Parts: sequence; C-alpha cells; structure tokens
Amino acid sequence: MKKYLLFLLGALFGSNLIESQELYFKEKPLMFFHEKSQQVILIENDSIVIKIKENVKIPLRHSNYLSNLSEYIPFEIKKRNYFVHKGCGVVLEYRNDSIVRIDKSFLHKNQHDAATFVYNDEIYFYGGYGLFTTKNILTKFDFKLNEWVLVDVSNENNSPYLTDAYSINLYDNLYIFGGYKSVNSQIIDNIDYVYCLDLKNCSWKKTKTNFFNENIEIDFYKRNRFIYKDKIIINKLNELVSIDLNRNKIIRYKKSLPYPIEHYSIVVNDELFAILDLNNHIKHGYYIFKSFPIKDILKNPISEEPFYYEEQPYYLYGLGLVLFLGFA
Repeated sequence: MKKYLLFLLGALFGSNLIESQELYFKEKPLMFFHEKSQQVILIENDSIVIKIKENVKIPLRHSNYLSNLSEYIPFEIKKRNYFVHKGCGVVLEYRNDSIVRIDKSFLHKNQHDAATFVYNDEIYFYGGYGLFTTKNILTKFDFKLNEWVLVDVSNENNSPYLTDAYSINLYDNLYIFGGYKSVNSQIIDNIDYVYCLDLKNCSWKKTKTNFFNENIEIDFYKRNRFIYKDKIIINKLNELVSIDLNRNKIIRYKKSLPYPIEHYSIVVNDELFAILDLNNHIKHGYYIFKSFPIKDILKNPISEEPFYYEEQPYYLYGLGLVLFLGFA
C-alpha cells in the first residue's frame, strides 16, 4: 500500500510541471539556491518543492516548525541550506527534500527586518524591531549549542538603532545604510549616515552620504534590490543604481527592471531569479517567479559618483570661513 501511495505522489507531482521560467503564486514562496544540485528551489505553501533546473514538483517532508516558511530567511553555509525566522529564533535545515528543525530556541519576534548575514560560517542578525523597540544588538546562532547568543559589540554608544536598512557583508565589514528607528512612536529615517561594523574587533565607523537626499524617489528601506558581485543593486524608476561599498562608488545604469521585486532575489551564473511583488503588471495580486539575464539589465552605465564621505567637524568649517574672510 505504501509503495502504491508513493507511486501516486510521484505521478502527481513528479514530471515536467514547470513549462517556463515564470510561475505564479497566491502566497509568497520561499526561494533559495541549492548548491549541491546547482539549482534554484522554491517551496510553495509549506508543502511542495519546486526544482527549477530539474523541472519537477515533489511533496515536501518536514518535522514540526513554527509559523509559515514564507516568513523565513534563507542562508547557505558550506553547501547546506538553513532557514531562520525573520524575527530571529527558530532555525530549520533543508535536507534531501525535507525540512528539519535544528534549534533549541523559540520565536524571538525581537529582530524583525534586521540586517542578516553569514560571517565565518555563522548566521548573524543585527538590529531590527521587536517588543515595541528598535534594536542595536548583534546576535548569532551557535551551531554547537543550537541556540542564539548575544555578541558583545564594543563602543555600544556608536551602535546604531536601525531596522529595515540596506546592508551587505564584505569580508570583515558589515555596511548598513538607510532604514529607520522608532523613538516614542516617532519614526526617524536614517538618511544621512553609512555605518560600518568591523567584525574582527566589533568596532563601528560612521560616514556621511547624500544618496537619499539626492534620490528622494528611492525608498529608505530595503525594498526592490538585489546583490550582485558584492554590490547592492537598487531598482530605481527608469534606472538601476549600483552601490559598490568596496570602492565607494555609485554607478547608474540607463535601464531598470519594469517590476518591483521582493527582498530575497538570487543571482546564479549571471541570471537574476526574483519573486515579483503583488503589485506587478504581469498578473496583479500574484507573486511571480521570473528570471532576468544580468547582461540585459546592467548595461549602458550613464554616470559614476562617490557614495559616502568623511564627515568634517563643524569647527573646521568655521576655521575655513575665518581664513577665507581674512584673505578676502
């Protein structure tokens, strides 16, 4: 009887159900790159595994876990795929078309919209929002304890309280800009500053940027963007903006994507795989999985400029004015 049921499931889900690189979903799927099989995988409704390269759908096996997979963030470490709840806490692992819970934690709900990254094969959350406050804490998942621990960030007075910010981890540095903090129910946007956390010694550096003041149509929050070759690419109206923090450079490209994309897009072999937002022009009200060749969207650069600069103390401006007037 068991063999017969498995045969029926294979016949129902298993063969050539994906006819194109455009799929439609009423609920947002979880998308990630599976290094071992070298393909993008989507999980639909916590029940179906969709393998893009193999062109198949199969049932998902899983142990009990909290919340829906659409509320989890994917991470990859040493060719293994992990999913962490967006508020921090629960950690799942994808194994052989099944999901297993590996943590001894709970739904923290304390770091929603945190800056998330992998460093030295460990998963980190910085900042975020929870329990009615914006955070400036750094937490990481300890794979030996299977629990989350607080990382001591030195010079805490310089640790920014931020949530929903743009972020990227480059070598030993975590860069954060944009986002906001909530103070006494008042939203304060981070328009002017770029923060850099040195992950070796947990010290902060702060520089200034005019990016948001000069691009008022770009959202301060981490929307409509993807990571490509260590650069943050923001999908702006009528152009794409590439932010290269290694070289302190903004490059603008003439063409933009015609659709708003979700947070967790993936670039594989110079092809962008994205989940389009519900407010798209293809099929409104549906999340859409779609792919775009990078060469078709990151072309025709039109300008370059610095992204951040060192902030000068105010007394230097006063001294400069005095010297100018003295020589006038």
